[in-house]
Amino acid sequence: MKRISYSVGLATLLLATAAAADYTVRGKGRLVLTSGAPVARVKCQLMDADPDDDEVLATGRTDSDGRCDLTGRAEDDMQICDNCDRPDPYLKFTLNDPHRVDVEDIWGWTWRLVTKHKDDKKGTIDFGNIDFKGEGNRYLISFAAAEEAYDNFRRISGDTQVPGHDGVVGVTSPQPFSAGTCYTGTENIHVPSGETCSSSMPHEFGHRLRHAADGGADHFNLDLMWFRYLRSHNANLHSNLGYAFNEGWAEYYARAVQDPDRQLAYARNADYAGGDETEGNVSHKLMRLSLSCGGFKPMWRALKAGKGKSIPGGPAGAQAGIHSYRQFETVFMHQNPKCELKPASYWKADKKEDEANEGRKKEAERSSRDSRDVQARAERPLRVKWDSTRLAKLPASVRPSMTRIEEKRTTHAKARVAKARIALRDFESEIRPNIEGATVDPAKLASARSKLLKILATERLSQLDEIQKDLKGELVKVKDKRFRAYLERRLAKSEAQAAEIRESLANPGPKLPDALMPPDM
Repeated sequence: MKRISYSVGLATLLLATAAAADYTVRGKGRLVLTSGAPVARVKCQLMDADPDDDEVLATGRTDSDGRCDLTGRAEDDMQICDNCDRPDPYLKFTLNDPHRVDVEDIWGWTWRLVTKHKDDKKGTIDFGNIDFKGEGNRYLISFAAAEEAYDNFRRISGDTQVPGHDGVVGVTSPQPFSAGTCYTGTENIHVPSGETCSSSMPHEFGHRLRHAADGGADHFNLDLMWFRYLRSHNANLHSNLGYAFNEGWAEYYARAVQDPDRQLAYARNADYAGGDETEGNVSHKLMRLSLSCGGFKPMWRALKAGKGKSIPGGPAGAQAGIHSYRQFETVFMHQNPKCELKPASYWKADKKEDEANEGRKKEAERSSRDSRDVQARAERPLRVKWDSTRLAKLPASVRPSMTRIEEKRTTHAKARVAKARIALRDFESEIRPNIEGATVDPAKLASARSKLLKILATERLSQLDEIQKDLKGELVKVKDKRFRAYLERRLAKSEAQAAEIRESLANPGPKLPDALMPPDM
């Protein structure tokens, strides 16, 4: 998304206010799970709270120990009067790692987690260990699990990015229309309410790889219906060639990131009835082929090489590509003609290894559920910064103008929240599947998101036009130089926001612009 720059104008304003008080803020803290484990690679911002357009004072990312240490200067606070309004700092964590992981909600916004505001502060603020409880902890767990899965993929494949979606593995959480189970398409891993999918993340990551390598969203949707992907699965389920290969590949991949001893133990598991129409048989055969012939890298090359090709041995009526173990083996052996699968005696089941493997399955049980309403973010109370106490600190000459401006901003913020609540509820109703247990229709999702964009954008652009008229009217009357600089800066921000929204309307994408996020969401 195009970002509008107005740094030159800000620099000019800063020169005009050089004599103002110093409101430098340093915010530091350590982002952790409730278990105490640090969360790395999360976007971290030092913010100054305002009613509807909080100031970004500094931006960085959490390090390997989850630490964030940022220093910035509160620009608006130094432009009205000395010591009349110190900043209200807080830390904001955005669960996005460019070209890797993005944890988003069903509306198209990346999840943000924020600390409590520290009202009227400057200097150094230590937020300590920051562990978001409840839903916030779940989103962090999903982010950390996806990051670990991404690192494992790079380690065993040698590739720097996964295929498709600009290398991003999206995590939609919570996904209320998921039939209560994790599922994955060509771009996103969908996490049901109250879940994290952390224990099943390697399996779901395997699906993300295959679905993107197999074809686009249309290809996936046809396979989904033809092979009935969306249902509960287990190792001994006798289904069909396409379903068994899809789940078998994902389970093989989940084991391929483990250490060699655990891979060998899995390969030695006993086979099931049903041949290549049973998931467990496919995953065991893939693991045996992998251990015999060079590990994951040649397996990954073979999977990608089958895209769009007509290969013997596939399910009747299937699209081009690999949809059975026989098809995969055909492509693999063509690329690796010297590969020799180890004899059957080598894979004889070992009871102790089977018991150990069963124990590992129990360790991988999903975290307990905790219900969550996706509307909760839109129901948070609006925070009003410029109350009567703060307004009273202003010079008498600017107090009436500032009061009018802030009352209008608060009115606009309340209207945005009210409009957003209705629009977001309508969005959820529109994308809800008609059939119990079905996935969200991608075409319906795109249409609903486009409609949501237009509703929110129309409301906000109308407000911004009104704000700009009010600010220009105040600028004609104002005599205080510092207050004039403040108003000019507000005007520049409003114009930049409007430009960003118009750009998103002209070139809509799968993500909604931050400028349209309702206050305090």
